[in-house]
Amino acid sequence: QLRPLVYYIYQDLAPIKRTQIGLPESLFRNRQESIKGQYSKHEDESLIPKFSDKQEVSKVYEWIYTNCPSFRRSCYVITSIWSSWFCIACIFENKPTAEVCEMCKAKKSTLQNQPLSNNVTLINSHSLINTTQTDRLILMNSTTSLNPSLTTTYMSMNIRDRRHKDEAEAERKFRTIIERCRRTNTHFVDDEFPHSPSSLGDSYSQNNFEWVRISKFCSSFRNDDPTEWTVMSSPEPSDIEQGLLGNCWLVTALSLISERPRMLQHILLTQNINDEGVYLVRLCHNGLWKTIIVDDSFPCYFDDMLLFSKARRRQLYIPLIEKACAKLFGSYSKLISGQIEEGLQLFTGAPCDHIDLENDDEPIDSDLVWAKLLSSCQANLLIGASTSRTDVNKDVYDQFKVHGNHAFSILAAHALDNDLGRFVLLRDPHAHSCYTDERVTPEVLQILRTVHKAHRSSGAFWMEWSKFLLLFSKITISTYVGSHFDIREQARFNRSPTDSISVFYFHVPQTMLINVSMLYHRRDRDSGEILTQSFILGNAVDESMQTDERNLILHSQYGPCLAWFGSLRPGLYFIIPFSISFWNKDDHEQIIDGFTLVIQSSVQIEGLLGDGSPTFLADSLIAYLMKNCKEPAQRIKQKKRIRLQYQSD
Repeated sequence: QLRPLVYYIYQDLAPIKRTQIGLPESLFRNRQESIKGQYSKHEDESLIPKFSDKQEVSKVYEWIYTNCPSFRRSCYVITSIWSSWFCIACIFENKPTAEVCEMCKAKKSTLQNQPLSNNVTLINSHSLINTTQTDRLILMNSTTSLNPSLTTTYMSMNIRDRRHKDEAEAERKFRTIIERCRRTNTHFVDDEFPHSPSSLGDSYSQNNFEWVRISKFCSSFRNDDPTEWTVMSSPEPSDIEQGLLGNCWLVTALSLISERPRMLQHILLTQNINDEGVYLVRLCHNGLWKTIIVDDSFPCYFDDMLLFSKARRRQLYIPLIEKACAKLFGSYSKLISGQIEEGLQLFTGAPCDHIDLENDDEPIDSDLVWAKLLSSCQANLLIGASTSRTDVNKDVYDQFKVHGNHAFSILAAHALDNDLGRFVLLRDPHAHSCYTDERVTPEVLQILRTVHKAHRSSGAFWMEWSKFLLLFSKITISTYVGSHFDIREQARFNRSPTDSISVFYFHVPQTMLINVSMLYHRRDRDSGEILTQSFILGNAVDESMQTDERNLILHSQYGPCLAWFGSLRPGLYFIIPFSISFWNKDDHEQIIDGFTLVIQSSVQIEGLLGDGSPTFLADSLIAYLMKNCKEPAQRIKQKKRIRLQYQSD
């Protein structure tokens, strides 16, 4: 059982068949010969082509060089002895005598130990494999291009299965706390979120409020029946009313979730009042699902009425969820000000799509926006809108009696026959609205109420389409679909373009919809730690590996969350997340460089995450620019992409 000598030297070779490197299956043209006896199990591997020695050696070594990083490193070392050498970090060709790269100043000896990506070659490569049947095999063997000790394989999980798993774990936690309280005959008091001014935050710590348990609450609504308090009792969006806290982004998201009570039940896991005062809330923070435990004491006025958000009909789900969010972020004051998409992502774990209605460069296509809004309403997606236009002053908002810099829910969109107009049904989280529209006549309103029965007393009102486009700046659409799959994995941004990078390979078994998002781990909501996040998405195997034919996507965004939506055909893909905001930073600076990569898809996918070579990122950016940017500056400006420069330290 002799093996080629190269096997013992370069053991990171992936097992393959000869057909995968372009060699025929049969040994001879007219007859075949098989191995007998104890080696018969290797019969299929004994069939090799009758090529000339030079031809076969050439093909084998071509494959070894492309797929074996240790062999390729050896080539770099050997050639650097008597010739110029290429810097693995920045691809600069250096003189033979140079010990450091003239461009990036990286040491030559250090670079030779860097792992090289092998299964994805972006420049001047030849076709290796062009069959989807081998994609999964390549994925499993792609550890050769990553650091084996830092590589992990993942299978995406159905969103419902992940939720059930979290709920089962939460149930165990709940029972443990309940049993401890009963054994000691005490009520649960959350020491992590104390009943003190620190939990209220700077905005309210100087005011004289008190913390009151549920059993001593008084309802804030006159029409509430004198019944017992409940966690939820057929909740409706009209039940919700924003309190003293300026967190309309959170309340609006909650009102949208309340339109779907089953979703609400998977957020507030404790759905019955208990004497021990233990309640569990499931939230998605920084892209990771967490179960938050809170007690049953809340900030109140001295008349024992809730200080912050509340719900009619003596329901507690709103203050319980709001308190869990306050604990998650540090205090109630931390919830002041935000965007609807943050609230929707907090409750669904899914990124949001946006329709920008305030475009300085070119006028919006109102018909296209209407079509997208209408299709989103018909798909029963969660939709919000905000009034934060910079070209509309406060007097205009006051004229229409609509709050500026405010978040609203979109409940429906409908176009009437006979050119009577298009209308949008909105809800104000303050649960009241004075908006009037001359186009919404009693006759029109009667027709619109057959579309949606939301009553004005709940803060719902219809607005004519042209007025909506005048007053609103953005439409936010959640991409949450309960039947989809997701992978959620934490990683860190590299601090230098010469550092190793995180690379995620995944196999797509069939054409599917996919969302890729990156969520930066901010220290606080109001810390101001906002950065540019980016990723490269591309094919790991391609029929023609020429640069101008490559399918590469570069997506960048300034902010704590980056999201991309699209569809992929069957094949093997890679994602390289990175952020230039951390490059050239002092290593001693106390900077949080963690993020969560979230991949949501309509079908289950298998993936592998590990550390890759910095040259992989450099090659990807070069290939993208060569394909898409004949005039890079102009093209990037037209696409409104962030100007991306790959710079060395």
